[in-house]
Amino acid sequence: MRGIISNRMLKNHKAIKALTLSDFGVWSGSSLIATIFPLFVINQIPGATVTDAGIASMLYLGFGAVLNLPLGNYMDKHKGYIDELYLLAGSNLFRGIALLFMAFNTNLYFLFLLQILLGISKSMNYMSWRILFTKFLDPYNLGKEWGIYDTIMSLGFGVAAFLGGYLGENLGFNIVIIIGGIMSLISTIFPLMSYKEVDGVK
Repeated sequence: MRGIISNRMLKNHKAIKALTLSDFGVWSGSSLIATIFPLFVINQIPGATVTDAGIASMLYLGFGAVLNLPLGNYMDKHKGYIDELYLLAGSNLFRGIALLFMAFNTNLYFLFLLQILLGISKSMNYMSWRILFTKFLDPYNLGKEWGIYDTIMSLGFGVAAFLGGYLGENLGFNIVIIIGGIMSLISTIFPLMSYKEVDGVK
C-alpha cells in the first residue's frame, strides 16, 4: 500500500511540474505583452487609437468569458483527462500562432479577429489546465502546492512585465509579441510531457 501511494505521489508531482511549466510559459509571455499592448496597437496599426486597444482587449476577455461554461460542461461529460491534456496543448499552440500573426499585422479588423481567437484560446487553456491541476494536487498539501505555484507565477509575471517594457522600448513592440508567441509555442510541449501520468486516470 505504501508503495502504491508513493508511486501515485511521484506521478502527481511530475504532472504538477509539467502543468506549472506550461502555465509559466504561456502567462509570463502574456504579461510580457500586456505591458506594451496599447502602445503596440497605436504604433503598429495605422490610425489606431487607445480606444481601439481597449476594444481589442474587451474582445479578448469577453470571448474567453463566454466560452468558459460551455467548455467546462463539455469536459465534465467526457470521462478521463486526455481530452483536457490535448485541449491544453492545442490552446498553447493556437495562441502562439495567433501572436506571431499579430506581430506582423497592420490591419485593425484583423487585430480584432486575432483577439477573438486569443480569447478562445484563453478559455481552452484556463478550463483544461484548472481541471488537470486540481486533479493532480496532493490533497494533504493543497496550501503548499498552490503556494509554490502562485509564488512561481507571480515572480514570473513581475519579471516579464519589466522585460516587456524594456524590450519594447529598446527592440520594438513587435519583437515583444514575437517572444510571447514563441514562449507559448514552447509551452505546447510541457502538457504532453505528462501524458503517461494523465493517461488512464479516471
